[in-house]
Amino acid sequence: MKTTIFTLIFITLCTSAFGQTNVNEKGNKSFAIKTKDIDVLKKDLTKEEKALSVLKKELKELDQDKESNTAVVNTKKSVIASKELEVEKIKTDLETEKDKNLSRKHFKDFFENKIKTEKTTISELETELSEAAGKGDVKAMERIERKKKDSQDSISKYLKQKKVRLALFDGNYSAILPTKNELYRQQFFQSMYNKGSDKTTFINSFSLSANDDGALVQSEVITDNLGMFRIAFGSVVSSSSETPTDGVEAQEETEQESIKRLINGGGNFYLEVVLPLLTTNNENEGWVTWYTYANVIGASDIKGFGNNLDTSTANASGGLTSYAGVTSDNGKFNFFVQANLNYTIGSDDFYKNLGLTEEKGFLNGKFVAGITMLNTFRLSAIVSTFGSDEKLRNGSVTFGVQILPKL
Repeated sequence: MKTTIFTLIFITLCTSAFGQTNVNEKGNKSFAIKTKDIDVLKKDLTKEEKALSVLKKELKELDQDKESNTAVVNTKKSVIASKELEVEKIKTDLETEKDKNLSRKHFKDFFENKIKTEKTTISELETELSEAAGKGDVKAMERIERKKKDSQDSISKYLKQKKVRLALFDGNYSAILPTKNELYRQQFFQSMYNKGSDKTTFINSFSLSANDDGALVQSEVITDNLGMFRIAFGSVVSSSSETPTDGVEAQEETEQESIKRLINGGGNFYLEVVLPLLTTNNENEGWVTWYTYANVIGASDIKGFGNNLDTSTANASGGLTSYAGVTSDNGKFNFFVQANLNYTIGSDDFYKNLGLTEEKGFLNGKFVAGITMLNTFRLSAIVSTFGSDEKLRNGSVTFGVQILPKL
């Protein structure tokens, strides 16, 4: 059994170099250059846009009133026109300040040049289309129309990409349901998970946990984003430090190993879907990161896969997880705590393997605390596990270690 534990440690150290922590522990930093001028201009813009909205509403009411004085209506229109000029000026000044971030300006210019090129192409195609129409060349007209549509589609694509890319610098995702707005979705995933929404990540995290009862390896093998949600597929393998000598010890080992897998993913294999709910955002960024999300997990223990189970089992759970971290000024140290609470249901054999008092759905959760150094080495401890069944309550500490890539 000691050989098995050393094997797990060796696999962890070899593989975790390719891993990645679940939460970007440097905090949700924006790429934007924060200046007082930008903050002031944003507030001015919000104020003037609200005032403009009120004026337009008043004008609409005047237009609907048949007894309205023409002079009053014209005065209102004049005030609105003046206010629109003020709003446009603030927008221009705000964009000028943002362009002081040279990286942002580089991306902005890149997409604007692409759009300009496509517009030039459309203009040239319209000239060709007029010539083809004059000759009555229907086939040429259809071919030119297809090219024109391709250029129009490209412009739409570049406009969307430009908005999404600049959002990485502007940092405007909401603190509530941060992935709801598609425009700032990638900015959130890049900030919180150090991963954009445009690619699938393999071997996202790999960790080893151990206590007196044995060791456990958990890996997040594949992660991706689906709209507002983050999806992760992972595996959990546990190993006991002792070999059971009789049926009673064998049952106790089964229960201990099943509980370990439950609190560290759910089973040998699990699929987790996460919906971000609340987070600190770039409007209040600093040395504290706070993140709460809802999650649903489907998991299964496979007979013979690093366990002594008589039959395979399945379970599902849903709940909430909260993470809070404090990062030092230069990002060399990060102190964090994490807690979750889930409601879990499963197959009959799933309840039996846990040795629960009642074989029905139950509440369970855990408290975790730890430190990350140099954003590369993470030491953590499951301080306590709790649940509605006494079997799930454990005050013994389980230590874990991860070697992480630099985020």
